[in-house]
Amino acid sequence: MKRLFLLSVIALMMAHVAVANPDVIAAKFAAADSQIPQVDNYGFLNGPDGSTWTYTASFVKQYGLYKQVTLSVYNADKVLVGTIVDSLQIN
Repeated sequence: MKRLFLLSVIALMMAHVAVANPDVIAAKFAAADSQIPQVDNYGFLNGPDGSTWTYTASFVKQYGLYKQVTLSVYNADKVLVGTIVDSLQIN
């Protein structure tokens, strides 16, 4: 189930990659008790309770191909709830 979720998040992210705007991120999370690290790839998810959760992603490339992805998911309170690291294989 986690792997299916991971693949869904990757597909969503590959279809639409948002570029982080530091001013927007700083304004949105200024009042938060915890903050999400600044990254180039992030997005939003519908949490299980209907709240907005956030994911961040980082990729390792080799010879122009994606080799590994690290996805971190944060709840509505911007608290890290899980991280998935997986290798990618392009056939």
